[in-house]
Amino acid sequence: MARLSVAFLAFATAPLVEEIVYRGVLYPPLQRVLGLGWAIGIVSALFAGVHVLQYHNNIGVILVITLLSVTLTVIRAWTGRLLPTVVIHLIFNGIQSLVLVIEPLVRKPDVTPSVPGFLNLLRHLF
Repeated sequence: MARLSVAFLAFATAPLVEEIVYRGVLYPPLQRVLGLGWAIGIVSALFAGVHVLQYHNNIGVILVITLLSVTLTVIRAWTGRLLPTVVIHLIFNGIQSLVLVIEPLVRKPDVTPSVPGFLNLLRHLF
């Protein structure tokens, strides 16, 4: 149930909230004051930085999230709209959520090593 809850929250709420905060609220004033390049860099770094604690043990995921952030911020700058970034973020998180839910169903079960005969006998006795 926890896996389904996390998957749902990641898919249904995070893209909208994160896009409003990072590329809706933070990006426009940074772009006006600091220019396009700095705004893209700062917003992307902030977004990726927030996710570092969540994925601190997986540098590959951090790099993918950083690339996602740069891509979303460039799309925001290019289109001048927030909706395309919300949709792309929603699709990205939707794929991750689907994998999170399906992965335990397709994973190979762990093989338990066989117990030597004497230990097996003791286990059944006690």
